[in-house]
This record gives sequence, C-alpha cells and structure tokens, in this order.
Amino acid sequence: MFVAVSHSLKGELMWMYNLPDWKVPVVYNGVSARAFDGWLEDAGQIKAGTGSDPWIPWCSSPGRITYKKGPDLLAQAIPMLLHHHPNARFVFAGDGHMRSHC
Repeated sequence: MFVAVSHSLKGELMWMYNLPDWKVPVVYNGVSARAFDGWLEDAGQIKAGTGSDPWIPWCSSPGRITYKKGPDLLAQAIPMLLHHHPNARFVFAGDGHMRSHC
C-alpha cells in the first residue's frame, strides 16, 4: 500500500505502479500552511540580511539531507548552474547522513 501526500503524487504513483484509486489514500502533511499566512517577506531583504547581494540567485534545499531526498543530485548540478549563473549561492539546510557530502 502507498500513501501519497498530495493528489498529484497519488496520480503519479497510480500511473507508475498501475494501482487502482482505492489503493492510494491521500494524507496531507501535518503542517497547515495557513499558520504561515502573513509571513511573506521580500527575498531581497532576507538575502541582504545575510550580507548577500539581493540580486544574486539562491538555490536552497531544505529538509533531511539523505539519499532519499536527493541532495547529491543538486550538488552534482551546481557546476552546470554556476556556468549559467556564476554568482549563484546554494544553501543546504537540514541534517542527515549525507550532510558531509553537500
């Protein structure tokens, strides 16, 4: 049995594994996005607060730093991304067994 965190993921699982609808319940993540209403901040101000140029692009990967989440794929893509955006900054935020690799 699979459990999907969104209807989009449910559809993908059903397609990938040829599953019937009833075998893939949807259970949303336990955090209500409404709790964060009004928290929207200007990304440029956040960057400036870290001493970074507000116009430099950031790419972030928040979450567990584990094989399942694929931070190694982003790490492998960094040289290609820097080729197109030489001033870009990359932020890996979280903990996990792959932390030393990122």
